[in-house]
Amino acid sequence: MLLVIMAVTAMAQKINYQAVATCPRNMQTQDYGKVAASDIKIVKDSDAVITIDGRQYTVVSKDRDIKSDSIESYQYTTKDAFDGQYIITFNHDYYNPVELMKYQVIFFDANHPYDWTYYFCRKPKPADK
Repeated sequence: MLLVIMAVTAMAQKINYQAVATCPRNMQTQDYGKVAASDIKIVKDSDAVITIDGRQYTVVSKDRDIKSDSIESYQYTTKDAFDGQYIITFNHDYYNPVELMKYQVIFFDANHPYDWTYYFCRKPKPADK
């Protein structure tokens, strides 16, 4: 029975994000690039693996875990199949009046820390079985 409970818990932690827009940001100048429509699937599988548009990133560490009544933010250091290191942040700003800004995933290569990509997502949903 314990095995069944653990399997159900693990499945509940796999979350789908559907990015409907992306936007580059230069953190050195604080400038945003042009927002572009997108249709990108992002899957957060517990605190173990994150997949963005088919590219898989293994979680090395969970660097931030903030929860309050209005926001949630999780930041991970990850690596890809070629040992490239990436930072991936999930932000949920529940009271943001702009629907597109409520659910964001921020991504950047640790070797290029000024070139960020923002993924603006629909409300995340548990992954299908």
